[in-house]
Amino acid sequence: MLDGLIPCGGRWARLLSGGPVPVILFAAFLSVLLCGVAINPSPVFAQERPPELKFESLDKAPEDDKKDDKKDDKKDDKKDDKKDDKKSDKKSDKKSDKKSDKKSDKKSDKKSDKKSDKQDSKSKKKIKEKKEPFFYTYKTEEGDTLELVSVMYGAKVKSLKRWNRKILPRRGPIPPGTELKIYSNKSVRIKRKATYEVKKGDTLSRVAKKAKMSVSQVKSVNGLKSSRLKPGQVLIILTSSTWPPSESVGTCSNGKLINGEKLPAGPGYSYRNRPNVYGTNETVTLLLQTFEKFRKKYPKGPNIVVGNLSRAEGGHLAPHKSHQSGRDVDLGYIIKDEYQPVTHMINASERNMDCEKTWFLMDSLIKTGRVKYMFVDYEVQRVLYEYLESKKYSKKLLKKYFQYPNRGSDALIKHVAGHVHHVHLRFVCPKGDKECRD
Repeated sequence: MLDGLIPCGGRWARLLSGGPVPVILFAAFLSVLLCGVAINPSPVFAQERPPELKFESLDKAPEDDKKDDKKDDKKDDKKDDKKDDKKSDKKSDKKSDKKSDKKSDKKSDKKSDKKSDKQDSKSKKKIKEKKEPFFYTYKTEEGDTLELVSVMYGAKVKSLKRWNRKILPRRGPIPPGTELKIYSNKSVRIKRKATYEVKKGDTLSRVAKKAKMSVSQVKSVNGLKSSRLKPGQVLIILTSSTWPPSESVGTCSNGKLINGEKLPAGPGYSYRNRPNVYGTNETVTLLLQTFEKFRKKYPKGPNIVVGNLSRAEGGHLAPHKSHQSGRDVDLGYIIKDEYQPVTHMINASERNMDCEKTWFLMDSLIKTGRVKYMFVDYEVQRVLYEYLESKKYSKKLLKKYFQYPNRGSDALIKHVAGHVHHVHLRFVCPKGDKECRD
């Protein structure tokens, strides 16, 4: 029976079959053996027991978890970083887009502002450059007709009606004192109104020839339907502003003016409300020709400021020592555009004087061949002299024109103190004025 239960075969069986002592010893041995097995398990069992394998895996788990956690953290961090980068990129893109949009908006705004400013400045310039059309004003007298005014100013009757349609009566004569406007783009030497009494043998054509008018003008001015005239009949005629002819008598500092002609108002120059703007017919003619020449050269140029000429009958004109015989005139120096508009004479200097335009005006007058002297302050002479030097004018020509830099020389342009704001121009005696003295 024991052979099947106890390992190692029959040696143990023979030992136990020997009596009670061996049995007791065997039981003790067996109990020790079993306790030892329970207390000290063999390495084989330890290797085969899965709980110890589990225990080993649990011992390593925290480190691996840390590594895994680190990896996961790194991955998560990378993902978060990527997300953050994407978000920051998006934000930065949005910000940059906004900034670029703002910049572009600002640029566009600035451009639009600049354009608008340019347009405004252009419009302002246009407004500044745009000059009011020049017009004459004529105050009608008893019996005046549109036909009369049209001949006086060289305008058409249709134009007069259009310009004055608001003040002209629809029917009947023009009331005395009506102020008519006559627009013109050039100076007009207004014809003078006079009367002529028809004599025996006079014909309409003969009267027209005497008055230097056409037959149709005489008829329209007088409202004649027939060409027949009766002795004693009074006709209105329009004579030239140069008739009767003017005459300069004596010298410029001791003389007088007979039948002086008033310088007419006109575009391109201005004497404002000065009353003493009378001169000889030649003086007025030369001035108008020069003003027109200047205006053609500088159509957008400033107005020429005109000072005193002479009184209607000549003689002393305070505060001048000259200006007595209709041959003297004061003209303001041309001032630069940035100082315009200039409506009166101002002191000229290197800073504000427009040398080109001033010299063109002076040279145009010199080229008429009728200028005796020009009086210009020495300092202003220097500015003009140096300007012409820069334009390669010859020394010979400059010496002929200017006293500068040689005081006392016999030049056309002479120094007289006080001529800082205007050039004083003096013409020679007109041909035919026998009592005129240079």
